[in-house]
Amino acid sequence: FRVSHGSKAHVSWVYRCRSKVLVTLQEALRRRLQSQHAGLVYAMLLGDKSGLDPAMEAQFGAAGLLHVLAVSGMHVALIMGALFWVFSGFGARGSPGISSLIVLLAAGWGYTFLTGGGAAVVRAMISATWMWLGKYAFKRKQSLLHVLTGCAYIQLLLDPPCIEQMGFQLSYLAVFGIAWLHPKIINRLPLLSRPSLWLAENTSLTLSATLFTLPLLLWQFQSFPTWFLLGNLLLLPLFSLSVYLTLVCLLLASYATSIVACLFPCVVMLACGMAGLPLLSQAMAGISAGSL
Repeated sequence: FRVSHGSKAHVSWVYRCRSKVLVTLQEALRRRLQSQHAGLVYAMLLGDKSGLDPAMEAQFGAAGLLHVLAVSGMHVALIMGALFWVFSGFGARGSPGISSLIVLLAAGWGYTFLTGGGAAVVRAMISATWMWLGKYAFKRKQSLLHVLTGCAYIQLLLDPPCIEQMGFQLSYLAVFGIAWLHPKIINRLPLLSRPSLWLAENTSLTLSATLFTLPLLLWQFQSFPTWFLLGNLLLLPLFSLSVYLTLVCLLLASYATSIVACLFPCVVMLACGMAGLPLLSQAMAGISAGSL
């Protein structure tokens, strides 16, 4: 296709706006956080690891926790879940209206554009668009396996070479494991208390995704973290709180500086906790190896 000069100018303007937004976010985090923590939080929000300490990145990889630093369906679920809660009247209405749903999906695709549109985040947004339009606009129930198959078809139709990307392969394998294995595990569980059910569900989700991505990970990297399950169970709550608090701080930075001043120390503590988890995981792996 031939692109006119006017179209090129519009595309260039859009990417300039994206760069300005990213630079503004990065500078806002660096003003409030130490460079090491700012790089970690920025990587968690947008998947850009350029400001992350290489040693910390290696520690996350060795502990099997590197997925939190690459934008994936988990990031989309957290951010879209928060926006969904806001657009549904903070949970009062139960579901958003059609106009709110359109704004919500537009915000999700805007976030996808900000992150660079990796295969995993595009898959997650196609899934969210498909499922939410089906559920709230057309009032139809969706099967996750059917949605996953449709998303793969659409994504390969629009960008066939993406099938060669590791993010595409791991994303679909993980979600397929969750869609197929996770319900089977949960349906076999007895009645549990709420804390026990939360622990069982998160353990099942982690195992379901890991078992289906394990062959590819072993083939590509010839290694596998021993303490991935414990690391993920400890990391996910810290990661979720950190993302939510950082978003609140960025949104209120120009309007409620006193609130932001109180919240950013919490972000620092969460970032310190997440930075320490890979070291804890490696230490436990070393203890296990020594005992053998």
